[in-house]
Amino acid sequence: MKKQIFFIVLMLMPLIACADPVQIDGIYYNLIPKVKQAEVTNGLTKYLGNVVIPENVEYEGNSYSVTSIGDSAFHYCTRLTSVTIPNSVTTIGNSAFAYCSGLTSITIGNSVTSIGGAAFRNCSGLTSVTIGNSVTSIEGSAFRNCSGLTSVTIGNSVTSIGSYAFYGCSDLTSVTIPNSVTSIGSYAFHGCSGLISVTIPNSVTSIGSYAFRNCSSLTSVTIPTSVTSIGINAFSGCSSLLVLNNCRYADTYLVEVVDKTIATCTIKEGTRFIGDKAFYNCANLTSLTIGNDVTSIGNNAFQGCSVLSSVSIGKEIKSVGAKAFANCPEIKEVYCYAKEIPAISNDTFENSYYIKWATLYVPESSVDLYKASAWSQFGNIVGITGGNEGERCEKPVITLLANGKIKVESATEGATCVTNITASNAEPLADGEISLNTPLTVYTVTSYATKEGYNDSEVATATFRYEKSEGDMNGDGILNITDVIHLVNMILGQ
Repeated sequence: MKKQIFFIVLMLMPLIACADPVQIDGIYYNLIPKVKQAEVTNGLTKYLGNVVIPENVEYEGNSYSVTSIGDSAFHYCTRLTSVTIPNSVTTIGNSAFAYCSGLTSITIGNSVTSIGGAAFRNCSGLTSVTIGNSVTSIEGSAFRNCSGLTSVTIGNSVTSIGSYAFYGCSDLTSVTIPNSVTSIGSYAFHGCSGLISVTIPNSVTSIGSYAFRNCSSLTSVTIPTSVTSIGINAFSGCSSLLVLNNCRYADTYLVEVVDKTIATCTIKEGTRFIGDKAFYNCANLTSLTIGNDVTSIGNNAFQGCSVLSSVSIGKEIKSVGAKAFANCPEIKEVYCYAKEIPAISNDTFENSYYIKWATLYVPESSVDLYKASAWSQFGNIVGITGGNEGERCEKPVITLLANGKIKVESATEGATCVTNITASNAEPLADGEISLNTPLTVYTVTSYATKEGYNDSEVATATFRYEKSEGDMNGDGILNITDVIHLVNMILGQ
């Protein structure tokens, strides 16, 4: 057995790097003779100033391609100010530049495919990072506590942002997350107190626990319908959060935000559960709509949302956790569209003082069941009529009529279409018609349908260019005898 082990070691010897690092032009390398590759390593002294890593090095008559920056290669090189990484490098190891507090900027080229855990941890002088398009993953704590980092550009091949990846980057104000990312790890942006807004692309399916916790400047977050799970405490401590929605009505909500006392949150279809403390202490949240796909709301999920007054919960909800709406003293109305009574705890609405005067709206057929359950703490439980509780209004159809007018209508009977038009000279008419008064003007029209007891529809958008036909004297879009009479009257001065 010992002979076999010895033989295996002998076979592997050519692939193992030289026993001791070698210094070439001031940089230390581990050399791998068999494949003629070199790895930058820590060496015997601390690097300082500007370091330029070459693509190839020569040693004892052999040429080696520099393909990696090894684990802890520049660890604690506090006087290192800049590093040039060649296109030959494909990997940056764990803690490769950790605690290089003097490093101010780094560009990670398109050759690099992986950035190791804690690779740039505590690089407090780092202000900007560009991550190339070949990087597929940003490992845990990669840029943790880079407190001077203000902007990050992430290449479009990154599929995951690891746990603690940008934890404590307190000066970070802007981050672009590409459509390739599918997961955002736990604590990924925890404590990024300078971060103002985040757009999460449609590729993301999960947001980890504490991912954006204590992002105290965060005012707007867009969550796509692709997200199926939001971890516990994901947005807790976001004390400035004004808008958290799923894109559908982003523009409308932003218009409504005139100061920090107004906020709207819509968790749309696609999200199946809301984790513990997911929106804990979001102190500006006033209105909450939870989509039909959500089946459970975690413990303390909305605890401390001190100005939350209106809540709508979709029809598939099965359970609402302990203290989920505790310390929400302003709740005045709750719509719950589930016909089967969702399980709640006696403390789900603990310290929400006005619940005994608030109104709970539920399907008419389930009123008595709600009254006989823990939901009876509501002072008023009222049935919703109509039979379509929790269903969505049909998306409006926007039609250009022949007479220079448009018609906006939804197939949902009794629904109101809320319509916006870019030009201010459009004139509302009866029966859902709107007059486009100026020929040769481009009108962009957006509209959504709304009705009590239903979820708002998707937004319909259309662009029209109203062109008045030559000879159309009265501007009704139709050429007929009326135009001839109009012309004759003009000639006669009538």
